[in-house]
Amino acid sequence: MKKLYILFALILFIFEKSHGQRRQFGQIDRLDSIVNNFTVKLNNNGVSKIIYTKHYCESMIPHKCGNVIYIFWKNAAESYIKKFDGCIQYAEFKITNSNFFDFYEKFKDTIKDEEVHPFQTEVKENHKITSNRDSGSAIIFPATISIYHYCGREIIIYDQNDTIEKYFNYFELEYKSGEDININYNANNKLKLVQWDKRTNELIEQLEAEKKFVSVK
Repeated sequence: MKKLYILFALILFIFEKSHGQRRQFGQIDRLDSIVNNFTVKLNNNGVSKIIYTKHYCESMIPHKCGNVIYIFWKNAAESYIKKFDGCIQYAEFKITNSNFFDFYEKFKDTIKDEEVHPFQTEVKENHKITSNRDSGSAIIFPATISIYHYCGREIIIYDQNDTIEKYFNYFELEYKSGEDININYNANNKLKLVQWDKRTNELIEQLEAEKKFVSVK
């Protein structure tokens, strides 16, 4: 069984390398293939700026339509979006809100270098001089906390000849979990990457509320 697991892991690693993109286990599926073919088509048509954002949730009960992926791109001065999921084929359409790309253009060099830090909390441990006497001081060190069920983002930016990949989950942006306080809360939420993602979510929620995403007839 162990040899079989190692062999499968090696095959998965080779598959990922051959496609030139990093994927988490279980996320290589038909939807990714459809989206990849679409982005290749855009690129072949001369579109040089494409932004891929996958909205995923890790849970015991997966959504019947799977993950949701939105593709943004610019063609000359005009911006477009297309939605993908495992149930419906959606039509692409033009968007007039330029804040999404404007924010990216302004902070793209910063976004490229940023990483969201894990949820960490401070743990204090008393430092003992002997086995039965406390020195009165304490060692403070960060401890990483993780959960099994969370939602997150996978963002891939194709900008000219540059490819930027970002991954994070929303638990890392939380202030508190139970009694544990996230010492990276302020730093994470100040990241331009996170602020850009919030703007993206606001735009998508607005478009969803306006029922802009319609199926292909």
